[in-house]
Amino acid sequence: MARSNESDENLRGQPIQSQEDAMAAWRHWLNWGENDKVGAGLIHTIASFGLGDPEIINFLEARTTSGIAPIRSAAYSALIHLEGQGDELASAARKRCQEYEESQFIAQRQARAQRQQQFDQQQADKLGVTLEEFYAAKKRERLKQLAAEAERRRELALPSKFQPGQRVKCVIPNWPYTGAIGTVERAVTQYFVIVQFEDGYRTIQADSAFGLLA
Repeated sequence: MARSNESDENLRGQPIQSQEDAMAAWRHWLNWGENDKVGAGLIHTIASFGLGDPEIINFLEARTTSGIAPIRSAAYSALIHLEGQGDELASAARKRCQEYEESQFIAQRQARAQRQQQFDQQQADKLGVTLEEFYAAKKRERLKQLAAEAERRRELALPSKFQPGQRVKCVIPNWPYTGAIGTVERAVTQYFVIVQFEDGYRTIQADSAFGLLA
């Protein structure tokens, strides 16, 4: 939460001179505080007393799995800071946290893959095919899609049949400038042609929008 209540404001003004003061402030924030940034600040304050202290290192390590993102981030950052000061306990804790995060990521990825496979199996069952046949069909469809996209890119890159300075007539049906005469200013591709009409109006159209005047 971003907002602060009276307890948060009191904690901000409270002098903390020892580990005991810091832990007492933390417990007070857990019970009454609302601003996560205040809690994160207390994490860093507690960590300032933690060099070589196994109790504080354990406290910080436990906070790295907090459901509150600023608390989780502050605890991990504090461990890295202590590790940088040569604290071997903090270094070991930070490595355990990293291993835990990696294992959670792998577990989540495996869970997503399992859910996707279950969904694909349901789709295959509806179609009356095996899962392998379903995947083969999906691959063929994807290849067709990629081929179509490549062809579309090729078409979009084809050069225009017009040249700058040529006089053209607009052949777009049912448009205010249908039949109007203009001059090609730029002809980049067959889908990007800039024409200025005699009244000064400019438009960007495809080659098919104009006919070349003799």
